[in-house]
Amino acid sequence: MSGKLLTPKLSHCVNEYISVGIGIRECVVFGVAGILAGVYIGSCLVKGYNASVSHNSALAGVGAYGIEEHHWRNSVSFAVDLEAMGISESTLFQGTDHWALESFAAVAKYPSAQIASQDVFRSGAIKSATDFQIYEEVGRLPGLDFAYTDTTSVYHTKNDKMTLLKPGSLQHIGDNMLAFLLHSAASPKFLKDAQQRKQGNTEQDKAVYFDILGKYMVVYPQRLATMFHNSIILQSLLIWGTSLLMGGHPALVSFAISCLSIILMLIFSFCLPVVVAFALPYICPFPVPYVANPWLIIGLFGSPALLGAFIGQHIGFILLKRHLRHVYSRTKTGLTLSTMENVIDLEAERWIFKSGFVQWLIALILGTYFKVGSSYIALIWLVSPAFAYGFLEATLSPVRLPKQLKVVTLVLGLAAPVVSSAGLAVRMVDVIVGSIVRIDRNPGGLPDWLGNVIVSVAIAVVVCSTFVYLLSYIHISESDSVTGGARQTVVSVDTKSSTRWTLGINKEEIDDFTVQVDSEKIVLLGDKSEIDGWHTIQFAGGKNSPTKFQLTLYWSNKATEASQREAKQAAEVPFLVKLRTDVNRVTPQVARVLEKLPRWCTPFGKSTSPHTLAFLTALRVDI
Repeated sequence: MSGKLLTPKLSHCVNEYISVGIGIRECVVFGVAGILAGVYIGSCLVKGYNASVSHNSALAGVGAYGIEEHHWRNSVSFAVDLEAMGISESTLFQGTDHWALESFAAVAKYPSAQIASQDVFRSGAIKSATDFQIYEEVGRLPGLDFAYTDTTSVYHTKNDKMTLLKPGSLQHIGDNMLAFLLHSAASPKFLKDAQQRKQGNTEQDKAVYFDILGKYMVVYPQRLATMFHNSIILQSLLIWGTSLLMGGHPALVSFAISCLSIILMLIFSFCLPVVVAFALPYICPFPVPYVANPWLIIGLFGSPALLGAFIGQHIGFILLKRHLRHVYSRTKTGLTLSTMENVIDLEAERWIFKSGFVQWLIALILGTYFKVGSSYIALIWLVSPAFAYGFLEATLSPVRLPKQLKVVTLVLGLAAPVVSSAGLAVRMVDVIVGSIVRIDRNPGGLPDWLGNVIVSVAIAVVVCSTFVYLLSYIHISESDSVTGGARQTVVSVDTKSSTRWTLGINKEEIDDFTVQVDSEKIVLLGDKSEIDGWHTIQFAGGKNSPTKFQLTLYWSNKATEASQREAKQAAEVPFLVKLRTDVNRVTPQVARVLEKLPRWCTPFGKSTSPHTLAFLTALRVDI
């Protein structure tokens, strides 16, 4: 092989006398020493590896500058930097070209990579630098940059000890890097791409990359991501534009209020944890008590942020109900008061859910415009819930009344987003918490509450981003309650083995009702006829048809407490619901009766009740 291919930077030899330097020194030294030994043993034909020992990390890449002044600089074509700002699992957090990232993804046994870390690091939010920047910017070398990122709070402190190193951490980076070095060194195309990139014959081919649960790594070109994002943005804008055009002025106002709910959610979610952040240094002897145990963040900042998000969103929900009540009073005059209130709740719930689409669409537009690599996160959080909502919840006709959102919609819609970004959120919060320790370069120069405010805002962003869909389900609760002046009662019906039944509902007491199976309503509100004061439902199912139903009754305003007292005092209390279930079964008692009948007699039925037996049950008005 002509020329040098790779330059793994072995380690920093830190000069802070208080730091043991396990993460930034021993972990990287031991890891790369084992990798090079594996390369030597695994393939004696592979040549052209250089190992650079960089002294004194505090002087920002002195060793890297030394390499650039060395005669090796003319023969080195690719750089791999192994860094540390903590201990344990090493993560790929910077990469220059698509072909290099694709080569690593093809052979890495346990890939851990996240372009969001690259976006945050290069934005300047983390006050640090790596030797890889010297290799890339001064030497114009393509390459990959890895770093240990767990427990970043001990970085460059006396607590950076071997006891914090998790078992398997060195093996993890060793397995990945050994496979990558052997693969790249044996690939003529890889060396050719690296040399052309260094010489400036090809432009930098940026890529989007991330891992899925540490098992798979996804890599695709940035230009493909931009094209796909633009397509999704255009389709989303067309769908929203068409929907608002068909809905007219009422839909436009509802859209504006749902956007307002996002703003209110962000404001309240930021304010409550920030108040805690300001108060923490005054009520606790330690200004940042969560550094030792980051899980304390959930109680200190996560709970207030979630409560604030719910309060802000609920204010938007109330404003939506007020607007929809005004609209429905003019357009849905045929609905009873209790039915209208329920429909308004369901419609407001849908608008709150769809506000999540707006939030993530805005994030996707901004990320695509500024060419942020981690914009794929916004794409997943927009597309997956939107598809689930479109397939399971979309009302194709404006005449149809809205249904309650199904739980399965939430589960299917959030499965992909949670799997793809939950680990990232935890990791980024851990890095931010660890960086708080070093935020004050001049101890005492910054207020004690500043670090808490930064962490609280980061937590609020995560909560608002990830809980926007879930919170929309909490604003409505179906139970036996008094809502909008109308009583609601939920009745659970189990027909056991019967798949044919008839249900009668007293329309003198009940204005409207719904019948629900699991999370799907098979009987919706509105348009209920009656004969002699009763509405009758007939159900005939197949062998595998459901047998458990939930009946939600909306009482009539005419059914006052006085009339109910009269019913209780009457000799015969009227029925509220009556159920008859037909069963194709002969009991021993019926069999004895049939034996006594003449041979020419036979049981028979009709189309609405062809089975042998029927069982009756009922609920009275005074339940």
